[in-house]
Amino acid sequence: MKFNYPINNFGAGEWSPKMQSRTDAEQYPRSCKELTNMMVQMQGGAQYRGGTLTHKIALQATQDAYNALLVANTDPTKDFKMVEYSSSALEDIVIITTGVAPTVFSGLNVTVTGDAWPAFWLPELTQYAQVGDYLFLTETSGAYKPRVIYYDAFAGQYYIKIFDNVNSRVSAWQANPWGDLEALGTSVTLTPSAATGTITITASSSYFKNDMIGAYVRLCSGASDEGVALLTAFTSSTVMTAVVQKTLPITTAYGGTAAPTTFWQASQWSNANGWPKTVVAFQGRVIYGGNMQKPDTIWGSRIGNIFNLQEIPSPNTTGVGGFASGAYLSDNSRPFTLTPNGAQSAKITALSAAKTLNIHTNKAEIVAAGANGAALGPVNVSFESSTSFGASAVQPIRVNNFSTFVQGNGYKVRDIVYNFNEDQYKSQDLTFLAEHLFIRSTAADIPNSLDIRETFFPVDDIIELCRYEARSSFLLVKTRMGRLYYVTLDRDYSVNAWGRIVLGSETEETYPYNAQPVVLAVCTLLSEVYVMVKRVFNGTAVVRIERLTRSWEYDNNSATTTHPRLPFPVYLDCSIYATVVGVAPATTWKVGLYHGGHLYGEGTVLSVIADGNYVGEITIPVGDTSGNFTLAVAASNVLVGFKYKGVLTTAGIETGGQFGQPLGRLKRVNDVAVKLFKTGSAKIGKDLNNLEEIVIRQPSVPMDQPTPYFTGNKLLTFSQGYEGDYSITVVQDKPYPLYVVSVTANGVSDD
Repeated sequence: MKFNYPINNFGAGEWSPKMQSRTDAEQYPRSCKELTNMMVQMQGGAQYRGGTLTHKIALQATQDAYNALLVANTDPTKDFKMVEYSSSALEDIVIITTGVAPTVFSGLNVTVTGDAWPAFWLPELTQYAQVGDYLFLTETSGAYKPRVIYYDAFAGQYYIKIFDNVNSRVSAWQANPWGDLEALGTSVTLTPSAATGTITITASSSYFKNDMIGAYVRLCSGASDEGVALLTAFTSSTVMTAVVQKTLPITTAYGGTAAPTTFWQASQWSNANGWPKTVVAFQGRVIYGGNMQKPDTIWGSRIGNIFNLQEIPSPNTTGVGGFASGAYLSDNSRPFTLTPNGAQSAKITALSAAKTLNIHTNKAEIVAAGANGAALGPVNVSFESSTSFGASAVQPIRVNNFSTFVQGNGYKVRDIVYNFNEDQYKSQDLTFLAEHLFIRSTAADIPNSLDIRETFFPVDDIIELCRYEARSSFLLVKTRMGRLYYVTLDRDYSVNAWGRIVLGSETEETYPYNAQPVVLAVCTLLSEVYVMVKRVFNGTAVVRIERLTRSWEYDNNSATTTHPRLPFPVYLDCSIYATVVGVAPATTWKVGLYHGGHLYGEGTVLSVIADGNYVGEITIPVGDTSGNFTLAVAASNVLVGFKYKGVLTTAGIETGGQFGQPLGRLKRVNDVAVKLFKTGSAKIGKDLNNLEEIVIRQPSVPMDQPTPYFTGNKLLTFSQGYEGDYSITVVQDKPYPLYVVSVTANGVSDD
């Protein structure tokens, strides 16, 4: 039976092999068997992604990307995380490296000076939030004090400080929240040896531990008098040395009676109790979540003073004079310590915020908010159970106005949405149709052995999310093994399309996937995506920062076409604009010197685009430290880098049955109509081994001019036989744009 099968929407993305016979599903005609380097657009088509430029982070208004080609020669044995930073003066990327103090990429490696950086702080476990010019960092093990990075415009220097050593508006002890009272009718008392200076504090029974060094104790007397001491040395379980931070009101015992006139508290955060694991900015506060002692608790700073976490009164001071009366009790702006009242205790793994505060735990998601639109605070808070999936310790992000997080198993991505019909929050599994991307079954699926994380994981778990707002809304997903995926998201138009981003390299365009370079980190800054990539040149692993460029959508690719940042489209990875030897136009160019050697290394084979036209490959000569190469024809702008392959394979054509769906029936496609938009080249066939060139260039175009991009329909006759599972594959293997709007197959089914 004859069929005419139009595929005019790829909004379901790449489907798992388990789903590829689900012809009963409404989304089936919009699904694909493979989407590699083809990014589904919200309009329905699929576009060949832009290439990556290797360069310094040149984000100041006076600098163009193609003039900024300094790269990071970082240690390939380390793990990394890149965090965007925005101040009133700068837009930069903070790079966190295993065992090394952070650096800032602002065109050059900028050293961040200040307090010591923990040697075992893991980049993968870092979560962050920015308030004003301050970037707050936590590490989800809870073993390290939070850090704050900021830029001092007067000094022209980046600084890193321990969170309680930043702002002179509060004392260090005011940046630590106090715990519940230790002495409301208990038998433990604390007695200081003096009211000022270096003192000893004696407990009436065993209380102190060696890891309490660095904790604060608050000693209070009467209605309002308080003093503070910092524990500095351990003598025994009953004696510690301390340094008074605020003069103590008395030097006799504190606490220990049923109705005390004196009491004491210890800071909730310390080496003994652990430090906060996650952080978020919300409604003028910095809110921290969970430590080892209180994994289910959140702490909020004072509104308007993000470094003040000293809550007054403390939770258990009812009946103690002035601390439980007056304006304190009605002050909703003061710092707070709150524990969500869920059905069961759970460890907080991440925090995210928009209109409400989302508290992600290992068992469930909880929403916190103030009543009637007021700010969340100690006297105005409600907790609502959201969903019961649990989240891993991966920082959530917002994409297309929805909060997105990684489920606790590490290989599912979910969002949180309020459902008005059901009057409750719901969570959709965004990876349901493409779960195969994060599950591996054979050792051959492991990336090349240069990856320092060679241990075989049955699940390639997700460890980083990144937002990419271009002409469509994308979520980028980085896995533990250094792979990068994307999903196009738009709830209004039912778009949830997954695909692969496979970076190009010198070896067979990194196809298949186990040869791809390793992505170490990814982040977004000023709507641009930057990836930190480990590649191998001449057997040596190096790390570079590369910027993912936008796909080209201008009228043509002539050298006279202007672009705000680039002279012509970038469809090469790890690419740079070559330097002319002499005056352009010229035939002699060079890749230049970077960090004592050229970017790629001697003997590297590179693809070349000259004035927008792909002219083939060149090899960097061995022994030439300048990286010189010669073109056959003079050019004014030359880009060099690595090609990468774009693949779109549709779901199997299951139509044309006279009696129901012709699943498994032999089919033959006689011709295919492909609608293209501003495309430079493409191939098409029934699979990767049977491809035909789609002719784009017309005889009327002069030989010395680039091929004009084509928009319209191309009708191609197929002669590729019968298949029981027939798909259409469109491939881009040249550095030109490709936008597939639709594919229509005409043929017959043996029914």
